[in-house]
Amino acid sequence: MKNKNEFDYTILIPRLIRGGAELQSIHLANDLINLGKNVSIICFKEVEKNLYPEINNEIKIYELKKKKGIFLSIFSLIKKLYFLLIKIKPRKLILFLSYSEKVYICLRILGLNIKALSFVRAGIKVPSKFHSLYGLIIGSLLEEIYINSESNFIPSLNFYKRMPILIPNHINFDKKIKEKIIDKDKIKIVYIARYITEKNHQFLFKTLSKNIHKDKIELTLIGDSKSENLIYISDLINQYKLNNIVKVLYNVSNVYSILKNIDIMVFCSNYSEGTPNALLEGMACGLKIICSDKFSELAMPINYYKDNSENDFNRILLEIILNKNSYVDKYLEYLKLLVNKRNYILSTKL
Repeated sequence: MKNKNEFDYTILIPRLIRGGAELQSIHLANDLINLGKNVSIICFKEVEKNLYPEINNEIKIYELKKKKGIFLSIFSLIKKLYFLLIKIKPRKLILFLSYSEKVYICLRILGLNIKALSFVRAGIKVPSKFHSLYGLIIGSLLEEIYINSESNFIPSLNFYKRMPILIPNHINFDKKIKEKIIDKDKIKIVYIARYITEKNHQFLFKTLSKNIHKDKIELTLIGDSKSENLIYISDLINQYKLNNIVKVLYNVSNVYSILKNIDIMVFCSNYSEGTPNALLEGMACGLKIICSDKFSELAMPINYYKDNSENDFNRILLEIILNKNSYVDKYLEYLKLLVNKRNYILSTKL
C-alpha cells in the first residue's frame, strides 16, 4: 500500500490556464489516473478555478503562488518546490513547458535526485551556442523527452541530443463524423486561440473585411480572459469594423457544445506550434478547416493557405462555401491513428 504522500508522477507546470499545453497536462494526469497511477500536479502560480471540474478528484493539486516579475520570488519558488518534492516523494516528475525544465536544472543543482520526463509542445529553435549548450545539459538530465508533433522530431533531436518519443494529444471523438453542409446565407466560422499578436487575428480580420461574403459570416472567437488581451482583440475588431459579425468568448469549458453549431474553423497563427488542440477538436466535429502554412504540422488532412495570402485564404473559403471539399473520412482515419498511438505510449512507456 502506497503512503498517501507518495506519487508515481508529479507534473510540474508554471500555471494552469485554458491554454493548449496546460489542458494537455490535465488530460495526461487524468489518463494516468485511469491507468491506476497516483498523480499530483504542482502549479507555480494559482490554478484558474474554472479548470477544477476538468481535473480528476484523485489528483492532488499544489499551488505555490509565485509572484510575477519579482526576481527573488524565483529563489523562493525553487526553495518551496524542493522541500515539497522531498516531502511528497514522487517516483518521477513530468515537466511541462520550458520554464519547468529550467526549474528542474536548479533543483538538480540543489541535490534533488528525482528522475524527470519532459513534454515538449511548441516548435524548438536553437538561436545560439548558449541555447545549444542548455539543450545538451537538460537533455542529459531527462529520462525521456516526449513530443506531440512529428514536425518537432528533428528540432528536438538537435536540441536535446536525445531521441524523442511521439505521443499525440488527447482527443475525444465519435466513431462517426458527420459531414458539414454550409449554409451560404449564414457562414459560421470559429477561431480558437489566445488573444495575442502571435495568433495573427489581424490577418483574419483584414482578410474577412474584404471578403465578398462578409455580411453573411458569423465569426466566433474563443480565447483567454486576460484583460489586456481582451482589450487588444476588441481594438482590432473595431479597427476593421467587424463588430456586427464577431462574437468574443473566453474561458469556454465545453468547446464541443459550440463547435457542433459551427461549419468552418480557421487557424491563422504565425507562432511555431506543436499540434494545436483546436484543430483536432475541429476535425472531431467535422468542421472544414483553413490553416496557415506557417503551422509546422503540414501532414494534417486540412486546407492550407500560403504565405499569409489574403487571396489564397478567400479562395479556399469560397471552395468550402461551395461545398467542394470533403475531408470527413480522412479526419476519421487521422484521429483514429492518433488515439491508437497515444494509448500505446501510455500503456507501454508510462
